[in-house]
Amino acid sequence: MTGMREKLGQYQILAPLGAGGMGEVFVARDPSLGRKVAIKLLPVRLSGDKETLARFTREARSASALNHPNIVTIYEVGMDQGSGSPYIVMEYIDGRDLRSLLSNGPLPNRKTLDVAAQIADGLAAAHEQGIVHRDLKPENVMVTKDGYVKVLDFGLAKIIRPAGEDDETAQLDMPGTNPGTILGTIGYMSPEQATGKPLDFRSDQFAFGAILYELSTGKPAFEAENAIDTLSAILHEEPPPITRFNGQAPQPFCWIVERLLSKDVNKRYSSTRDLARDLRNIRDRFATMTTSVDDIPRPPKVSRRTITIGASVLAALLLL
Repeated sequence: MTGMREKLGQYQILAPLGAGGMGEVFVARDPSLGRKVAIKLLPVRLSGDKETLARFTREARSASALNHPNIVTIYEVGMDQGSGSPYIVMEYIDGRDLRSLLSNGPLPNRKTLDVAAQIADGLAAAHEQGIVHRDLKPENVMVTKDGYVKVLDFGLAKIIRPAGEDDETAQLDMPGTNPGTILGTIGYMSPEQATGKPLDFRSDQFAFGAILYELSTGKPAFEAENAIDTLSAILHEEPPPITRFNGQAPQPFCWIVERLLSKDVNKRYSSTRDLARDLRNIRDRFATMTTSVDDIPRPPKVSRRTITIGASVLAALLLL
């Protein structure tokens, strides 16, 4: 696209940001406000697919209904006149996604707790409006250079709150999201999602738990040689305890992750707001208990006395 055009609507395309199953993303300039924005454009080859168009439009409608500092802001939904493909204009996030941050290994415990609390706040806001993300994974969470967390890509979201007599919220039951259809990313799917059962906000909690496990240990909670074995692990196996890989992880945090990764949906949190409150409290307590920025476990230090004794023994052996 960048070789064929320089603009999309009123926006000046600056550079590509990436591409995925739901479209291409570009960084652009908004001339009216003089700011950078991100634009997600549905690929031309998929613009005639009614189900894909419905999912893409649903992403915009779901996300634009949310107003929270930890959720990406949607500015506009438009249609490219040249190709007929829809696009979403959203805030430009100057930062890195969690997958990129994990490339260097697990995050420091303090950073993990801060990211966890912010993600939970954003999820709680979405869940309170009846919106389930359905595809929460490290690639869909950005951390700005200032340390603010942004949850993005509600492309598989579904409005689940029943519309009451005085409630104008629509019930979106698209074919692609009906029970019996598996949508999402393997490795972060809840057991109920992996088996095509009806979902609610607690499915996001399971995916969130898998993310937290990975942030804390540097290892996926569920990983196997192929997709089928990974799904089997999600359904039947428990990941090793976090403390096996991170002995300094706060125990209350480990308990929360275990609860989120429960196979039984009823054993997870009945309110994501309560989850957010618990994580925030753990983060704040942990911050007062440690002053070290790099609190990832390190190999035990050898005392100077031990080194001296070892050197003396080595010298004696050399003299024999």
